[in-house]
Amino acid sequence: MGLNKIVEGAYLIPLGMANAVLLDSGHDLALVDGGFPDKESLVFDAIRQLGRTPRDLRHLIFTHGHPDHIGSAAAIVGETGATTYMHALDAPFAETGGPFRPMDPAPGLLPRIAYRFVWRPQARMEPVRIDHHIADGETLPIAGGLHVVHIPGHCAGQVAFLWQGERLLIAGDVGMNILGLGFGMLVRIFRSRRSLLLENLALRQQLTVLKRKHPKPKLRMLDILFWVVTRRFWSGWKQSLIVVTPETVVRWHRAGFRLYWSFISKVRKRVGRKRLSKEVKDLIFRVVAENPTWGASTANF
Repeated sequence: MGLNKIVEGAYLIPLGMANAVLLDSGHDLALVDGGFPDKESLVFDAIRQLGRTPRDLRHLIFTHGHPDHIGSAAAIVGETGATTYMHALDAPFAETGGPFRPMDPAPGLLPRIAYRFVWRPQARMEPVRIDHHIADGETLPIAGGLHVVHIPGHCAGQVAFLWQGERLLIAGDVGMNILGLGFGMLVRIFRSRRSLLLENLALRQQLTVLKRKHPKPKLRMLDILFWVVTRRFWSGWKQSLIVVTPETVVRWHRAGFRLYWSFISKVRKRVGRKRLSKEVKDLIFRVVAENPTWGASTANF
């Protein structure tokens, strides 16, 4: 365990199967997430490694309301008196201590097995008060600025934070490595390089959208075109889609299709075969008149 520096002023605190991020503004300390129950001592030890005391922790911010992120929150608040922040959709679970929303496991045998051992929606833990409800697009005046990005999916009230503009993106449960890097490498052997490159490109494009300096990032025409084209050429596009729903991309695709056909139908261009000259028409009528017994199959020009 211990304290791992991410960038100047931001530190990763390993808390077993979960992590917390400690932000040092030079005056007050802020902590993002609180880990499983009984992990508060690891947080306090990490704070002391910075030459600070637990009472210097003034803010406790949560990415979402699952037990591995709020389990030690009550103990941390009890020791430090920190002010707490969470999205309104998840705050009731923290304030009651459970039970939690049921979830569906990810596709595949291994995720289903892990789900049986890890997720306990009926589990209870010590409740913690939530002082402030945070919302998408809000910038918290903490540690130089924490911009809130609502990213529901894993949890209805899940959020990520852009720290100090675009310096660091903090998110919870984006990825897991319970079985070690070896298993991850084995999985990658059986995935095509093309699929990995497309997934990487899709995630980077969405990160660019989220980093735009707007209260709520807006999609531009190039963003829409990117996903319409990606849907056409990559079968796994839905798995990497975050900023909008798959139905929205399908709607964009259909709207583009209608626009395309509407455009080409307005082009004033003669369709069908070329017009016959007067000489050819006269020849046809003369042949028909001179051979009245010919049928359509015989007089085929």
